[in-house]
Amino acid sequence: MSDLLQQISGNHSRMQKLMALLPGYRGYQENTDRRAADRLIRDHVANAFKAQLADLIAAEKTTLSSPNGLSNMGKLHDIQSQLQVLIDRVNTAMPGYSGFYDAIKVGPAELEKIYNFDEALIGQADKFKAGIEALNTALRSNEGLDSAISALSAIVTEANTAFGQRQNVIVGLA
Repeated sequence: MSDLLQQISGNHSRMQKLMALLPGYRGYQENTDRRAADRLIRDHVANAFKAQLADLIAAEKTTLSSPNGLSNMGKLHDIQSQLQVLIDRVNTAMPGYSGFYDAIKVGPAELEKIYNFDEALIGQADKFKAGIEALNTALRSNEGLDSAISALSAIVTEANTAFGQRQNVIVGLA
């Protein structure tokens, strides 16, 4: 994730590089770069989960025609709600950086932890995608539907918990 920050920092104009020589401006620019990197990462994570949400909604429609479809709809709707909450939390989360006057200071060690959490969330999105594929397979074969739904529920719960831990690092609780 620090590669993204370096890439953003490397795209500065000559004027920005010249201004970086001014006392105090460099720190301001670094915070701006961190802000941009954090926003890009969170947008990527949210978009990955949004794609999975669309796939889950499509799978819900298929579930209705399966045996016990109506009873499974409630479980899938709960997963859908949890996933939407996660997407909303990622979109509106406190940035993983700190400005000069911010009450909560995020240092390099905390920032590295935050990037690790973000990387783990991207992995959770991949796991959720695999879980949706397993759900679709179970729907086609009419076997293992309960375990596929349970696995999806566990993945979204784990992702929400991980994101909560990310927030704890930012506010200094972890």
